[in-house]
Amino acid sequence: MSTLTTETTESNAKKVRACVLALLLAMAGTVSVMSLPGCNTTKGMGEDVEALGDSISDEAEDAQ
Repeated sequence: MSTLTTETTESNAKKVRACVLALLLAMAGTVSVMSLPGCNTTKGMGEDVEALGDSISDEAEDAQ
């Protein structure tokens, strides 16, 4: 293999690695941004479940 071909192959490999890294970082950023609203949704669901549990406890105490 000639030196020029080896240098070209190494250069292409570096470019591919850089593109893959950029793609992974972009995907990680997208997932992070998309998951932020999910935190609020999960928190709201937790509050609903807590309110349901309180209602059940209150009804159980009233029945005694």
